[in-house]
Amino acid sequence: MSSGARHYFCFRPVTVDLRGSVTAVTLRHPGTGLVFTIRGDRPGWWTELGQHLDLTQFEIVEVTLPAHSLELGPAEPTPSPTPLALRPGLIASYRERHLCTIQEIAARANVTPRALRGWRSGDLPDRSAKSIRIEALLQRGLRSD
Repeated sequence: MSSGARHYFCFRPVTVDLRGSVTAVTLRHPGTGLVFTIRGDRPGWWTELGQHLDLTQFEIVEVTLPAHSLELGPAEPTPSPTPLALRPGLIASYRERHLCTIQEIAARANVTPRALRGWRSGDLPDRSAKSIRIEALLQRGLRSD
């Protein structure tokens, strides 16, 4: 990419019900590299961010939605299973992009670190709910926490 643009996610179509609430927004300041997460518990709190921050100065890294507000689109009801040999690299790539630990990845996928290790080694069935949440997080950035 000659423009210097960075892409953090590759999303597939999803239907999002925003009547619930965004639970967190992670922003990055491109000039300084500062990454921070803002969380809110009041419905619609995130719509007021622009009143407190000049959002043109930040890149949105991640938006966290309640797990019940996501419905995977009809084109692909579940993420495609990652081949076993590519799983360690997928985890490493996510850790590098989001500067997080294995424990944080597990928490974001709403699984235990043991389940994440089981998925990585192929001990967890590809179509289990835990595997699907892990795949959705690592492939699409869809958090379940």
